[in-house]
Amino acid sequence: MVRLIAIGKPKKGFVADGIKEFENRLRPYGVKIEFFREGGIPRSPSLYEEVKQKEWSSVKKVIKPSEHIFLWDSRGELWDTDRLVSFLKENMIHSGKITMIIGGPLGFSQNAYDEAEYVVSLSRFTFTHQMAILMVLEQLYRAYKIISGQPYAY
Repeated sequence: MVRLIAIGKPKKGFVADGIKEFENRLRPYGVKIEFFREGGIPRSPSLYEEVKQKEWSSVKKVIKPSEHIFLWDSRGELWDTDRLVSFLKENMIHSGKITMIIGGPLGFSQNAYDEAEYVVSLSRFTFTHQMAILMVLEQLYRAYKIISGQPYAY
């Protein structure tokens, strides 16, 4: 089972519409998606670490000890779709519970990196926070379509 937690609720607009579309497409595959409210970006950079720590503390409260922590982060290992498909298949075989997390606009606290089993990047490019959520959802949907043997070439 995969659960995706994203810090920050998508705002209105085409990206939010796309996120909603992929939420609906992923529902039959049992992917649960949760949005945590973020504290926003403080004016003072000296407060960034505090915000990231608060966000991580909020997320940690809902992660069970049996769940594997998977961070989507620009500093992570680059995977392609085939690697994601293999990972999800392996997870299905072993009945593992994966909690994938997309951090807030400031990223993750060091504690998150220390506790994560997987840290994976979509790309070395920088994307807006909302675009990253949309792309993760699209890649999960693509992976589940491949796993189920259904065509997907949008």
